[in-house]
Amino acid sequence: MEEPEERQVLDEAGRVREKHTLLNGRLHGDSVTYDADGRVARTAQFKDGAVDGEVVTYDAAGRVRERCQFQGGVPHGELTLHDERGWLIQRMSFLAGRPEGECVIFADGRPSAFLHYRNGIPEGELRVLYPSGPDSVRSLYRDGQLEGESVFFDPEGNLVRRAQYRGGKLQGETIEHYPSGQIREKAPYDKDLLHGTVQRFHPDGKLKEKQTYREGKPLGPPVEYDGKGRPKAAKPAAPEPGEKKPGWRKKLGLKGGDGAV
Repeated sequence: MEEPEERQVLDEAGRVREKHTLLNGRLHGDSVTYDADGRVARTAQFKDGAVDGEVVTYDAAGRVRERCQFQGGVPHGELTLHDERGWLIQRMSFLAGRPEGECVIFADGRPSAFLHYRNGIPEGELRVLYPSGPDSVRSLYRDGQLEGESVFFDPEGNLVRRAQYRGGKLQGETIEHYPSGQIREKAPYDKDLLHGTVQRFHPDGKLKEKQTYREGKPLGPPVEYDGKGRPKAAKPAAPEPGEKKPGWRKKLGLKGGDGAV
């Protein structure tokens, strides 16, 4: 059996850029990579030619920017990413090269998002937080796609939006709220497209506007309502692409801009 052999790689100026340990002609043991100024840029462990053990990447100031465990050449264990201050920006785990378990995203050293993985794909609850701590978003993943209810909040904790997903696409009624809790809008979706009647409301709960859609396309102009719930005059339908807008828009003081008279 051969003895371990130390090997160096030099650049054109004769500076050491890499140091490796080889056994039987294959990387085996410690490996160090240097930057152009001779500072350590990466350390790693190898076994029988494959990365096996801890790999650490450093910045020019010597701070750890990435730390990951490997086994048999693929990530296996914890991965951490750090910013230029050394603070965590991400922490997650791998199993045989695929994400597994909890993934945490950090902002300014504080957790800002939580997501779980199973067999390499998102599975379970997603939580996104405001810097002050309260939840911003809560969603569910199944087989890597959004599924079921997602809820959105403002920084004060008020419910802003509630949406339903099926197979990663909006499906069913999406409801938006004013900070008071009053409903701002109800919008029906089918496979990510507006399909049905969209209703918008005044802050006091009275109907403000409604418009009907089919497969994402409006079936006509929106109908507006005044503060007493009475329909206003209907808005003119938007012209088809290439269609010249009628000149009577200007005569009635309506917004046009196509130059027609």
